[in-house]
Amino acid sequence: MVEQETLNLLVRGSSPRPFTKNFVTRFAPTPSGGLHFGSLVAACASYLFVKSVDDGLWCLRFDDLDTQRNSPGAIDLIFRQLELCGLFWDGTPVFQSHHIEEYQTVCDKVLDGQKAFRCGCSRQDLDRLSVVRNSWGERIYPGTCRVKEIPSGHVHASLRLVLGGTSADASGLDRFDDIVQGVCDCDLTTQWPAPVIRRSDGVISYHLANVLDDWRMGVSHVIRGADLLGATHVHRAIERLLYGSNRVIYGHVPLVVDTDGRKLSKSSRDELVGMDQVSAAGAVQRALGFLGLELTAEEGQSAREILDLGVEAFRSLKSKAQENL
Repeated sequence: MVEQETLNLLVRGSSPRPFTKNFVTRFAPTPSGGLHFGSLVAACASYLFVKSVDDGLWCLRFDDLDTQRNSPGAIDLIFRQLELCGLFWDGTPVFQSHHIEEYQTVCDKVLDGQKAFRCGCSRQDLDRLSVVRNSWGERIYPGTCRVKEIPSGHVHASLRLVLGGTSADASGLDRFDDIVQGVCDCDLTTQWPAPVIRRSDGVISYHLANVLDDWRMGVSHVIRGADLLGATHVHRAIERLLYGSNRVIYGHVPLVVDTDGRKLSKSSRDELVGMDQVSAAGAVQRALGFLGLELTAEEGQSAREILDLGVEAFRSLKSKAQENL
């Protein structure tokens, strides 16, 4: 494994060029801790999908913009877990923290183009206003600062993008055919009227950075957990605003939950996976089983060998499905 500082130098010294392949996806963990089983399922899903076609690329990106959430040593830990699980990435890993200037430039452009506005409302302010939440649990911004002139030097001002029924997205309706979930609809005007693209502390939002990264990296397909389905409507709207069309195709796989129906997460300190070769192999086999591939592995098979079996099984399922069309 490449040492972290060496890797940082490699990334800083090279600007990842857009890939030219037809199928490119990425796995984009937040380095707030190691990977738990739910993370592994999402990683395996995207890996199976893209590796079941010729020359498909599986890229690795670290969503490390929120430095307060980043955990020391988490990046190296994730590298080790992926390697133990046989999940080897294509190309050079990408770090969002190395592209902050690019994100800031876009923020300035949309602000100058009157497609964004400064907002002085905190979460506590919105809670005091008893704002309702959308279908995915996010606060629906009531437009409090939409017509205010908040100066650029305002200490607590975030930057919000105008979506739905505006020049950013004239129809206000986002509809797409999800690979896993089927047709998904969202009225941006009522559900996501003004998502934050830069927080009041200056941190670029997940929404904006993901769209810019996916286009820069040449990502064709995003396969991730169903908890991000709501955010995908925002990402598609931002994609249209910045690039004029929607290129990225999405698929949202079911979430792994515990016996109480709670999503597995790092914040809840759920058990990490792949800390040795034996447990990694078992975790990969269970992840493939969760995705519907019940494989019989021989004793002593490595995680990589099991994953290769999964790719072949997935490819076979695709071929049979195409024959039945």
